[in-house]
Amino acid sequence: QGETPTLILHAQSWEEYPDAVLRLTGEGPDGERLREDIPFPVGPTPQHQAIPLPAPRQPGLSHIHLRLRSGSGFLTQYTTGYWCRDAALLSAGPALGAGAGFLERDGRPFPVAGTTYMSRDAHRQFLLRPNPAHWDEDFRAMADAGINFVRTGVWTGHDQIMLEPGVAREDTLRAFEAYLHAARAHGIAVQFCFFAFQPEAFGKGNPYLDPDARARQRDFVAAFVRRFRHVPDLSWDLINEPSQFSPAHLFAQVPNGDEHEHRAWNEWLQRRYPTYESLLEAWNAVPADAGPWGSIRVPYPEELVYRQRWGTFKPLMAVDWHLFSQDAFSEWAHDLAQTIRACGSEQMVTVGQDEGAVTGRPSPYFHHQSLAHTCIHTWWLNDALLSDHLCAAVPGKPLLVQETGVMHYERLDQAARRTELNRAHLLERKLALALGAGAGFVQWLWNTNTDMTDDNEVAIGALRADGSEKPEMGALRRMAAFARSLAPHVGP
Repeated sequence: QGETPTLILHAQSWEEYPDAVLRLTGEGPDGERLREDIPFPVGPTPQHQAIPLPAPRQPGLSHIHLRLRSGSGFLTQYTTGYWCRDAALLSAGPALGAGAGFLERDGRPFPVAGTTYMSRDAHRQFLLRPNPAHWDEDFRAMADAGINFVRTGVWTGHDQIMLEPGVAREDTLRAFEAYLHAARAHGIAVQFCFFAFQPEAFGKGNPYLDPDARARQRDFVAAFVRRFRHVPDLSWDLINEPSQFSPAHLFAQVPNGDEHEHRAWNEWLQRRYPTYESLLEAWNAVPADAGPWGSIRVPYPEELVYRQRWGTFKPLMAVDWHLFSQDAFSEWAHDLAQTIRACGSEQMVTVGQDEGAVTGRPSPYFHHQSLAHTCIHTWWLNDALLSDHLCAAVPGKPLLVQETGVMHYERLDQAARRTELNRAHLLERKLALALGAGAGFVQWLWNTNTDMTDDNEVAIGALRADGSEKPEMGALRRMAAFARSLAPHVGP
């Protein structure tokens, strides 16, 4: 309250419309209405205009409707909005926590029936191109469908949010605050993911081992946590589907070959082996195979996969390399979890683990100590769903199937292998198992992401690009209703 909001208009058209007029209407949370006609000629030259709006007189969501016309008729329309901060709303949510088998809300079992959501039009750019009016509409629709939990976060563009070390853009933090207002208004908990696949290095070296990259990551995380540490139904996901170390070899734990990795590897080996001779004996190697003590080489990629014959390669190195990789990730996760705690947050922390949790990836068996609950993403291994769960479940902590859906498969003639109804049936089985063998599910994805160039990605989503529902939405509704009915019957 007290600030004057500003509407920033951007427009461009291949045709010239010198007589175009923008009709701006709006309504605030107190019922106040706005109506104004603004000359707004458009053409091939980009147009930008800032329009001050009335200062809100009370907390809540204001809607702004824009309709552009010219003498030749209607051109386009758009609806957006803005929140006046409602501190009481943000702090009023039930506190999220973790029991032994399920998440909890205010200490009561909370079977999760969730989805993944950023924005219906901006998708992964949702914090840079926010639309609070769309968020409010979509969260209302989710609540009507029985959704009680949403996962979101920053997959790309970290350097657009934190332009200099330790300083996150205020407009992106406010955008996320508006997102949280919309979720809280409809009773939906939010989990925010900081990184995806590999932590952002912010122009530095190895994202897991370079001290400068790690410092930038702590700054990025702290900027969000300090701002939102008092939102009780918000939790944090450190990274989506983490991969080490080489960005050119995702999900393989292949060395990156940088100086920080070399140093950390050798320090780890010297803690593990009391002498150089004991290391050589363990690897069935001679000094020429491994390098001098204190400067042991990292494994070759050929030593990290099964082969029929090994020649001059030393495959026994692979055990130590994978253990080193697990320890390195565990230390990285612990560092960021401690950063969250140092910011004054008691909110839950997790890692968005994908289903290859026993091969070429960080495993929750090693890093779960830093987490409130573990996660698994069930995608490809449709014949091994229970095994997926077991590979990520640890005693005493809930397992959330945090991202699940059905991948796009093609026949040899490149037509879709599954019908939409078949996909919905398979999804329903996945959601049922998530509630039967875990703490619940988070379906990927509410809106089809039409910004993606991958045919597999654009086939996924409960809503089609035009907003119509796929049969998968029926499965979501049914399993959300089951999750709600399950809540009184689970727990200690």
